[in-house]
Amino acid sequence: MITYLIIILYNLFDMVTIPLVGQLKLNEVIVLLFLPFYYRSNEFTKYSLLGKITVTLLVLFVFQVVTDIFVVESAAVNYLRGWSQIIISMASVIFLFKILNGYQAITLFIIASAVRLLISDPMGVDLNSSEMTFFKFRLAPMITQVLFAIAIFLHMKGKTKVIPVMFFVFGLASLAMDSRSRGLIMILSAILLHLFYSGFKFRKAYVTGGATILIIVFQTMYIFYVNATLNGTLGGEHAREQLKRIENPYNPFNLLVTGRGEAFAAIEAIKDAPLFGHGSWAKDETLKYYKIVLKYHDEEYNAEKAKIEAGLIPSHSIFLGAWVNYGWFAFLAVVYLFYLLMKMAVSLIKNGQTMPIYPIFIPMTISVIWMFLFSPFQHIRFSIPQTAAIFLTSYYLLQQMRAEPQPGTETIKHGEPRVAGV
Repeated sequence: MITYLIIILYNLFDMVTIPLVGQLKLNEVIVLLFLPFYYRSNEFTKYSLLGKITVTLLVLFVFQVVTDIFVVESAAVNYLRGWSQIIISMASVIFLFKILNGYQAITLFIIASAVRLLISDPMGVDLNSSEMTFFKFRLAPMITQVLFAIAIFLHMKGKTKVIPVMFFVFGLASLAMDSRSRGLIMILSAILLHLFYSGFKFRKAYVTGGATILIIVFQTMYIFYVNATLNGTLGGEHAREQLKRIENPYNPFNLLVTGRGEAFAAIEAIKDAPLFGHGSWAKDETLKYYKIVLKYHDEEYNAEKAKIEAGLIPSHSIFLGAWVNYGWFAFLAVVYLFYLLMKMAVSLIKNGQTMPIYPIFIPMTISVIWMFLFSPFQHIRFSIPQTAAIFLTSYYLLQQMRAEPQPGTETIKHGEPRVAGV
């Protein structure tokens, strides 16, 4: 019961921002203050993947310090903000793994997250925003969490055929409302869930055939999306303008290039400082990288507009952000972190169909891949700890189920000599 109360308070406190070291959430401050009380060093040995994730983040932190202090001599206000991200990420992974110790706790966390997203305004998007902006940044994240909770309930009731349909419809709605990444993730999740519920196995012939079918289905749907967006049936003005400026809009890679020009700017920044990076909160002083983004967005340089838009060196990728700011070795640490998450994800998707929360594994896995490729480095603080904790708990519960199948296995008891269920 206390665990459930902590989960609710954790989400409530997430809505309170403290102007300290940039901006900290109240729940992050509490997690840091209480770290000595819930930290147990023996758990890093008992749950080896927890130890590896924590050590990987610690290694990343070390390279942050090396770059900021000994190489680029970053300003204190900048390196403290950069360091806090990894420190909070480490503490949050440990804390969330402790409290998300079973299926019920994970489900409650998802529901509490949905409520938090409904009543809070994390992205600065209010009711006066445009309809599509409000949907993309306020409604869609909340609806996703609600659908996850419903999917868990349906899976437990054996109504698995409904879940892919539900995800697919929401994916189409997201595309229609100009939330392309979420729409793609949910549609792909729906297709994969349908395949796995239909008996898909990780065999060479199955994987090859499944991949071929997915590519054909994706390209067909993408052509439909382009036509519908260009004639005004789907999407908003932003999506329409992007497609109009592409030479061949029916090539999805062309859309990816124009939509993620920050990646090319990041690659140029990496060339300029490949070994140790540019440091925390590195500014684009000469606007060199900002102009590269403009080039791929097919926009003209405007000095007045640049004063508002230009700022930090762009990357929009956890992978590239680590390399841009902290160098080659930090990039390797992030790659290893991604590997650890994918190791758990593949095992859960492949072997975890009897688990109550199975339907969320596929969309969460695709989201992790998307974040590491196309989302800002800050997601390593805001999103990765939650996913890592859910994967860790589920992974060790799965190991326990496979070793000693028990119908009531649903909780990890931290502090016991082994993973145990009640």
